[in-house]
Amino acid sequence: MDNTIILKVENGNIDFMVKDLNKDGFNAKAYIDNLGFYFIAVNFTGKDNYYIAEAAFRLGKYYYVKEVSVSQKIYNKIFTLKNKTNF
Repeated sequence: MDNTIILKVENGNIDFMVKDLNKDGFNAKAYIDNLGFYFIAVNFTGKDNYYIAEAAFRLGKYYYVKEVSVSQKIYNKIFTLKNKTNF
């Protein structure tokens, strides 16, 4: 799951959303949860963690994406603070 970003999307034309993401170069597939809500999984197999972290921000800019979920490993790449001892 480290190579997958999950997008929670607003209700609408899920086929359009997946086609739009794939058109822009993402490997996206639609899924449905047990409550009947759609979400989109975007696969980044073969990409490094920095590329995936950057892609999470790009995916969040689509108007139909309500939430972007990443693995703990990718989250740490995005939000890790580096200690700087020399000021």
